[in-house]
Amino acid sequence: MRWVGVDLGLQTAAIAVVTGSSSGPWALESVKVLNLPAGTVAERLEVYRLWLKEQITTHLRSDVAGVFAETPFAGKNIRSALLLGTLQGVTWALLQESGTPSLQMLAPTDIKKALTGRGSATKAQVAAWLAHYLLPETPLPKNHHATDAIAIAIAGALTQNSPITRTFTSRADR
Repeated sequence: MRWVGVDLGLQTAAIAVVTGSSSGPWALESVKVLNLPAGTVAERLEVYRLWLKEQITTHLRSDVAGVFAETPFAGKNIRSALLLGTLQGVTWALLQESGTPSLQMLAPTDIKKALTGRGSATKAQVAAWLAHYLLPETPLPKNHHATDAIAIAIAGALTQNSPITRTFTSRADR
């Protein structure tokens, strides 16, 4: 099955496509990063929209089982959270338009917990654990947005079981 992770960002965005199942290992089909240019929000949204539309057309066929993104962290800057919500809306609309499954949001702690067993894992720990999920010899990108997109895709796929019956297998069994 094919799974997609989208790392939304106001300066950098990434999309990753992986194939596999919960029994693993996962194959990394593609990962693309967009560095948004300086400019107005409207200009950056248009650049993101055009880029994502190209990614959907080029990399997402009809056999995509799920598309996932990380729930934005609001923190102290509410404006950033609202702008990330706008990116979510653009992403959702383009996915709907293309007939791809709807965007599903995952909490950062759920992504970390699905991959490392700890909801408080650092980005470096999550990236290190990706090597355990991907096929041997799969090179990991240096860009943390790219690794985040891969992690989001795999975690999204792993969380598709019912939350009531979902039990994480031991790392040795994955």
